Amino acid sequence: MAGYILGREIPNVGEWTKFSPAQISNLQKKKIKIPEPMSSTHTTPKNEWVIAMPNISGALPLQLL
Repeated sequence: MAGYILGREIPNVGEWTKFSPAQISNLQKKKIKIPEPMSSTHTTPKNEWVIAMPNISGALPLQLL
């Protein structure tokens, strides 16, 4: 069973269907590529972030004054 994928038409209902690697490769037209994620270097912000504090009452900020 190594390399096989098991699937059902509806989750938790019915029998498992076994898909072999050959069956899976026949379903696709393009070759499967292993993703090569791109990442950038860490940066430090130039300005401080200003984030409004949430309030439990649900009142608008002007109503709290």
